[in-house]
Amino acid sequence: NNLVFAADIVSGIHNKYLFSEDITTLRACISKLRTSTTMVRAGIRVASGCLALLSAVTVTHSFAAGPSVPHLSPLRSAEFSVPPKNVAFLRAGDVTLRASTTDADPVTNDMLDTSALIRYASAAVIQMGAIAGTFKLLDVSGVSAALPTPAVIFLFFFMSIKSRVFNPLDNSRPDKTDMAFGERVRPSWTPPGIFFPIMWVLIIAPLRAYSTSLIFGLNGGILCDPTILTLMFHLTIGDVWNTINNNESRLGASVTGVICVWASVLFAASQYYAVSPIAGKLLGATGIWISIASVLISETRRLNKREDGSLTPLYPVVGEAKTKFFFEKS
Repeated sequence: NNLVFAADIVSGIHNKYLFSEDITTLRACISKLRTSTTMVRAGIRVASGCLALLSAVTVTHSFAAGPSVPHLSPLRSAEFSVPPKNVAFLRAGDVTLRASTTDADPVTNDMLDTSALIRYASAAVIQMGAIAGTFKLLDVSGVSAALPTPAVIFLFFFMSIKSRVFNPLDNSRPDKTDMAFGERVRPSWTPPGIFFPIMWVLIIAPLRAYSTSLIFGLNGGILCDPTILTLMFHLTIGDVWNTINNNESRLGASVTGVICVWASVLFAASQYYAVSPIAGKLLGATGIWISIASVLISETRRLNKREDGSLTPLYPVVGEAKTKFFFEKS
């Protein structure tokens, strides 16, 4: 405002002291100076806001980290070689609690169960190898070429329901009276229990069996066919997930597992579609139910948080359950 007032004064006396061209130049300079002043003020405000935000974050971090510990020189650090109880020490920018307490470390509790992962992968390899070997034996012996269509449909119906007989994991059915299984909080829209076997036996399995019989008829009567084996891979992933979800009740890992089941059925359906569009569509229809199951499993995990309010990790955690083969002792 002072700059504008000064400009008005200069403009009022320009006839007596300055030429009009000089006044125009002076006004342009004052306008540029005013714009620069406004930008400087805005910059100062932004910088002040950033400093205030940084201060707030620093204070919040200080409260979250706990009381600070005075820096000890190397000469005096030996005096504190045994830390007192419940004292937090800063190490490499992180807060590490060194105290003689019995509280469980959440990081330790969430350790990846590598033993379970090895068993899952081994079981999948063994199951795929056993299925492919059995199919190859039937092909070489000439049995598969002589199978009528009803027998082929029945074979793959059986595989859809009982493929876990090739899986060495402990795939026993869940105990409904088990506390870990019975105390699960489930979404309100969860279908009744009887609905699941009806879906698998009367809808999912027939679609798998009939679509595979179409592929079998088009590939020359070969069971150990790459396209058919994509469905067997889908069944294998499903059997491993069955152990994770139903037998071991791993809520987090079951979410990852059911996503793998969903991806494997889409892959199998795409391979079926390349050979027979009808077969691909029929098998792809089973992916609708698996999509619903995926959402159901994910919501179940969200509703069953741990005591500290956190969600279980999306991988098998040490101590959640004991993964074992059927021949291993408990």
